[in-house]
Amino acid sequence: MWLPLRRTKNENAAKARQRRSHIAQGFHVQPGKRAAPAARGGVGEKVYASPKTQGAHRLAPIRKRDAYYSSRRGPRCGLAARTCSVFSALETFYMSDSLRFTDEEAALLEDAQFFRKKAKITKKIRQQLEAARDALKIEIGEATLLTPPEFDAGNVQFVKGEHLEEFPYQYLDCPKHFHGTEKCTFRTLFWWGHHVACAWILEGSVVKQCKKHLVDRFHSIAGQDLELSILPTLWEWKRGEGYTLPITHDRKAQVAAVIAERAFLKIVRFVSVDDPRVKAGELARVSREAFRAMRPIVTV
Repeated sequence: MWLPLRRTKNENAAKARQRRSHIAQGFHVQPGKRAAPAARGGVGEKVYASPKTQGAHRLAPIRKRDAYYSSRRGPRCGLAARTCSVFSALETFYMSDSLRFTDEEAALLEDAQFFRKKAKITKKIRQQLEAARDALKIEIGEATLLTPPEFDAGNVQFVKGEHLEEFPYQYLDCPKHFHGTEKCTFRTLFWWGHHVACAWILEGSVVKQCKKHLVDRFHSIAGQDLELSILPTLWEWKRGEGYTLPITHDRKAQVAAVIAERAFLKIVRFVSVDDPRVKAGELARVSREAFRAMRPIVTV
C-alpha cells in the first residue's frame, strides 16, 4: 500500500502561503463544500469544481489530483498562489472600446423604421425574383439547351441570406441543377451594396461543348457587357481586375486561353443597383436580357 511522504517544515510553510494568497485573491465567496462533477478542458475524466466560484476561477485548469479537497477553502486549482491575470484580461476585454456601440450604431439600433424598410425591400426583391422565374421559364421553353443527365428544366430555387461578405443577398436559380460534379444553373443574384449578377454556372459534361460555343460563336456573344470569371472557384461574386475578364471583341484569343484548361465555366453580366431598370423594379427584364445574351453558349 502506498503512503504519502511527510511534508517538511518548508513545504508546510509554502502550502500555508499558497492558501493565504489563494484566499486573498477573493475567488471563493463561500467556504467550499463537496463540488459537483464537471468536465473541464484538458481533463479526460470527470473532475470536481466549486459551485461557489467566480467566473475567472472557473477558467483555471484543474489537475486531477486537485479535483476534490475537503478543507473549508474548497477545491484547489491552477490559480492558487497566482495573480489574477485571466480575470484581469477578461475584464479588460469586456470593458474595451471595441465592444461599445458608437453613436451612429446606437441610433440605428433605436431606428425601428430602418428594420421595417429593410423588410419591405426584401419582400420587393423576392417578388421581382418570382417575376424573373416566370420570364426565364418562357425563355427556357423556347431554347434547346445543352443539358447534363437527369436535368429538370422546371427545377428552381429561391435563397435569402445575410452574410455574403457581411452584406444581405437574395438569389434565384432557374433552372437549377447541382448533381455531384454536374452543374448547369442560371443564377440571378441581388447583392445588397454591390450589384445584380446574372450568371451561367457550368461544370461537368456540358462544359466542353459550352467552351467550344463560346469560341466558335464569340462575336455573337462579345460586346454585350458579359464577363468571364477567371478565379479558380464558381462562388466568387466580385467583379473587376483579378476577378473577371470582360468579353469584348478584341479579347477572343485571351478568353480562349483562359478557358482552355478549365473544368468549369462561369459567364456573368453585372448590373449596378442604381441602374434605372433595377430602380424601376424590372429585375425580371434584367435577368431575361442576360439569359438571351448568353444563349449562344448554352444552346445546341
